[in-house]
Amino acid sequence: MEGFGQSVLHYVGGASSGIERALHDIFAAILEHQPQGMLVAEAEGCIGGYVIAIPSMPYLWWHVISRGHLWQWAKRWLQGDYGIELGAVLSLAQNKAGFALSQIRLARHTNKARGHTAQILSIAVHPSYRGQGIGHALLHKALGYLATTSAAFVKLEVRPDNLPARRLYEDLGFIAVSRTCDSQGPWIVMLKSLRGGPLT
Repeated sequence: MEGFGQSVLHYVGGASSGIERALHDIFAAILEHQPQGMLVAEAEGCIGGYVIAIPSMPYLWWHVISRGHLWQWAKRWLQGDYGIELGAVLSLAQNKAGFALSQIRLARHTNKARGHTAQILSIAVHPSYRGQGIGHALLHKALGYLATTSAAFVKLEVRPDNLPARRLYEDLGFIAVSRTCDSQGPWIVMLKSLRGGPLT
């Protein structure tokens, strides 16, 4: 909530207990599926930041659907538990569709014969703890974990104006390969080889 305050405001108009419940449900499903890839940094007894590293997005979606999470989320939304209006849900769905298309376009930048592409699904550092190397430590650990999986590449998206994050990703070997956009604006899609070889 603190790390992505602008996005929360954009989609739902501000923080609410319903949004917290929705995020809790989403994070719980991801943790159930991929506990090794969900890392949290503790700072002074508080959550300083987190990263979610997913070796295979199709497997994550299969988990969400086959375990009934998607239907449970839909039920809770229809009951009004999340406090998210239909317009916000449609906007989120449209944005996720855009990211899916960017994933398809990304395929031309990777050598499919060498393996599939993992995803840094989300990374955030609490505003109070930024500039202390937490983001670097989290991403370094996440990449170390992904290197032990069958994924050959890893991708992430970053806003063009988020210069500190872009520098961090470039320092860790990510390169910009394409662009996409959502209702908030443009994203840069960045890619890194987990095996040390070329992307193509």
